[in-house]
Amino acid sequence: TVRFLKIDVQGFELPVLEGANDLISNNPDLIIAAEFSPDDMRSLGYTPEQFLAFFDNRGFISKRISNTGKLLPASYAELESLSDNSGYCDLLFYKTRI
Repeated sequence: TVRFLKIDVQGFELPVLEGANDLISNNPDLIIAAEFSPDDMRSLGYTPEQFLAFFDNRGFISKRISNTGKLLPASYAELESLSDNSGYCDLLFYKTRI
């Protein structure tokens, strides 16, 4: 059983997730933390929409992790506009209440 997965691969998050699809499917209580860097994703040929759709299509709840550790809403419009001046933000994905 896997409960937590941290992904920070500078824009390659989608292929990592696709490669971990069986692990994700077989662990319904899995919590995933991932860096969201739209510019890095685009430069590698992936889109932020594809990345977020991966989670939406599997029933995950998406939250942004603030600099203080608070979980905030994570709609695509909010994520695209903020990226913390550094070009990225950290996200948390889960299915069951945490």
